[in-house]
Amino acid sequence: MYLDFLRTELPYCFSSNLMPQNAKASTQPRTAVDVCCGSGAGALHITQHYSATKVFGLDMNPRALELAPVNAKLHSCDVTFEYSDLFSAISSCKDVDLIVSNPPYIASSDTDHPTYSAGGAQQGLELPLRIIKEGMELLAPGGYLLMYTGVPIEYRRTGHDAFLEYLKALEGSELMSYVVIVPDFFGEELSEEAYVDVGRIQIVGCVVRKNA
Repeated sequence: MYLDFLRTELPYCFSSNLMPQNAKASTQPRTAVDVCCGSGAGALHITQHYSATKVFGLDMNPRALELAPVNAKLHSCDVTFEYSDLFSAISSCKDVDLIVSNPPYIASSDTDHPTYSAGGAQQGLELPLRIIKEGMELLAPGGYLLMYTGVPIEYRRTGHDAFLEYLKALEGSELMSYVVIVPDFFGEELSEEAYVDVGRIQIVGCVVRKNA
């Protein structure tokens, strides 16, 4: 039952209690995707538990796509790694039951950063929000998306979490879990111009389920 796996055995970037205890169990995923996979840690961990699941690791970083297959070979894992602008390489897949992602989330507003190294506009939320939107479109009904990311919190609105509000309002889905893992992280980044209104960056983990 892959929800039990997500709840108790997925150390990659997610707290062990991220999945709610009352989540309905399901069979193992048919296809799983680690988007912005980097070293491939998430993809490798999934395939080690579910040998029958087709697992993709997607990234735009050429160096990551060189090294992730090496990690897979060293751990005897069968993962298909693809160069992909988020989900573009697998957009025709109709049986994706699980997506995990630890995307870049540090703000960027110029061309000095490669597209795979920073979170973009909206103080770094642009890329995480795009993954949520496109990931929910790709997921099969009843599928799950797990994400670990950073969320900028403006010092004038300390109780406002723009990422959480987006997830709550997302149509056709259910926010299963939202956990603040580290309330104040990357303090040195706040000196950058993009964070002029930001008091802190909190690290969160979320689980979103696509409605059946």
